[in-house]
Amino acid sequence: MNIIEKGTGKQIDFLEKVNKSTWKKWLALIVILLLLAGGIFLLKLYPLVFSHYDFIFIAFFVVIASYFLIRVLRMK
Repeated sequence: MNIIEKGTGKQIDFLEKVNKSTWKKWLALIVILLLLAGGIFLLKLYPLVFSHYDFIFIAFFVVIASYFLIRVLRMK
């Protein structure tokens, strides 16, 4: 699939336009969202299974995953 570059009018391959950092960003975003969803799921199970110390650990895990999510979304 070819696309026409703005300004120059040259036809370039679509995969040349999408650089590796974009793929890394999306991969990191997917992994972090899965970690965040897992942490929130564990927080929902907290009253049934876990103790108070586990709650602190899981909440810390969710905060760290949220921090990395924000960092990845701000990547260029």
